[in-house]
Amino acid sequence: MSNRKAIGKKLRFEVFKRDKFTCQYCGAKAPDAVLHADHLHPVAKGGQNDILNLVTACESCNSGKGARLIDDGSVVERQRAQLEILEARREQLQMMLEWRDELERVKIDTVEMIADRIGERGSFMPNENGKSSIRKWLKQYSFDEVLAGVDEAFDIYMRWVGDEPDQKSWEIAFKKIPAICSIQRQSIEKPYIQKLAYTQGILRRRLRNKNGRYIKALEEMYWEWDASEAQLEESAKVCDDWQDFNRIVAAACGVVLSEESQDG
Repeated sequence: MSNRKAIGKKLRFEVFKRDKFTCQYCGAKAPDAVLHADHLHPVAKGGQNDILNLVTACESCNSGKGARLIDDGSVVERQRAQLEILEARREQLQMMLEWRDELERVKIDTVEMIADRIGERGSFMPNENGKSSIRKWLKQYSFDEVLAGVDEAFDIYMRWVGDEPDQKSWEIAFKKIPAICSIQRQSIEKPYIQKLAYTQGILRRRLRNKNGRYIKALEEMYWEWDASEAQLEESAKVCDDWQDFNRIVAAACGVVLSEESQDG
């Protein structure tokens, strides 16, 4: 009774993949040829079902070889070269996986560092939802940009009642961080943008519209009317509504508004 163990489907498939579904004796390829996983060292002479001892062979070559050992060393050398390439690929994949894991660890570390900085500035630590927000910011901005955004947001918006931190102002400061990061990045190309953002804040308070978006209009006045940052800021401090603001800035810049512009 034979003790020969059948080659499993998974192992046979790995052999075929490695050999590119090509007979290593005659070069016949699937699907034109029926392929087998052949033993380099025959089972009858102690060969094992090991990928190092298996080679892709077409049906004709496999049946003709029988239990004879291969005298031509070229097949073995080709097999060894393929295995070396395969091993190199596996090592590279392993290095890529380790690199990815290291990047994930760095992401976790940077999130915790930002959270700690927020805790230092406002006495309250971000919860898991807060940390999720930090992760989103770090996808858009660098670590240094977010850290600078934290400092500026808490410098401007954080309030204290005696020695106790005000939680509402903490929440406002926290929500302002990404907007400040955006302004800081824009200010590299547009040095005036921070001043315009400050003027926008004044307009929001004066016009009782805390979500009003005035930056685009302020930029147009800055470039098209040649309005200075100081003129825009001072006009915002005394205006009664948006039309009034337009009129004040236009007068300061010597711009004549059309009736349509004056009516808003």
